[in-house]
Amino acid sequence: MKTHTGLDRITNRIRIVLIASVFTSVGWSQCDSTAVELWGDCYSIADTDSINLCRRADRSCVAGVVEGDPLTGAIPPEIGKLTNLTYLNLFSNELTGSIPQEITDLTGLTALNFGDN
Repeated sequence: MKTHTGLDRITNRIRIVLIASVFTSVGWSQCDSTAVELWGDCYSIADTDSINLCRRADRSCVAGVVEGDPLTGAIPPEIGKLTNLTYLNLFSNELTGSIPQEITDLTGLTALNFGDN
C-alpha cells in the first residue's frame, strides 16, 4: 500500500487545476445550460437581475464593495444572455477592450457603470 505524501497531494491538485484550465480554454464551462459564466462565477439566466462587482469604495458603489482582486480582461459577450438584468456595476476594475455588442440585449437595464476601468 502506497502512502501519499504532501508532495503527492500537491501534485494531484496541480493536475486537477491544469485539467480544469484545459476544459475552460476549450470553451467548457463550470455552469449548466441555465447559467452564464462570468469571471469564474455562474449567474442564473432566469434569476439574475443585479450584478455588483464594484472593487473600490466610492459613491458609484451604492450597493457596496466586493472584496477580492479586480476583474481583468474583456467583458464577456455572454453577459447579454442575462436578459433580466436591471443593474450592472463593474466600477473600478481592470477591464479592457470594447463593450460587447451583446450589452444591447439587456433592454431592462436601468443602471450601468463601467467607470474607472
